[in-house]
Amino acid sequence: MRRFDANLGFLFLELPLLERFAAARQAGFTGVELMSPESASAQQIATAARDAGVEIVLCNSPVGDLVSGGLGLSGVPERQQQFRDAMQWVADFAATVGCSRVNVGPSRVAGESEREACFGILAENLRFAGELLGKQRITALIEPLNTRDFDRVLLSNVDSAVNVIRASDHPNVATERNSLQTIL
Repeated sequence: MRRFDANLGFLFLELPLLERFAAARQAGFTGVELMSPESASAQQIATAARDAGVEIVLCNSPVGDLVSGGLGLSGVPERQQQFRDAMQWVADFAATVGCSRVNVGPSRVAGESEREACFGILAENLRFAGELLGKQRITALIEPLNTRDFDRVLLSNVDSAVNVIRASDHPNVATERNSLQTIL
């Protein structure tokens, strides 16, 4: 039987973040996803989830300037240290809230001529994320995004996701709840 989780970055937005956990449970969800911690601490989030009886099944890593139209972090040359800092932060956050999966945020390419170099940086960064998160039994996930909503996105289809997972050469890197690991 399929299980659906509530993404608290999209649902119950009429409530403050810490109240969305109980709202999700009341709506019948047993798992939730977090896009960002907003203004709450990891400990406050862990308590809200525990009190509501929901599991935090996924959280996102910081994406830098991606949302404001920038390139992001994960596959951007010259931003590897920023990416590593973001991964350390999210590893600590996920461990505190009891989250076992982290979506490593997407990035954009400045121009098509840079796509191959960015892909290589992403593979290297995913290897780092897989290693770091794996130490805390947290899986590093990626997801391709559509180019309509995210122009110049580095990963825009399943083939590109499978290829970068292979290139990362790390067993702790997958996509969407390990669904593609079986075909790798």
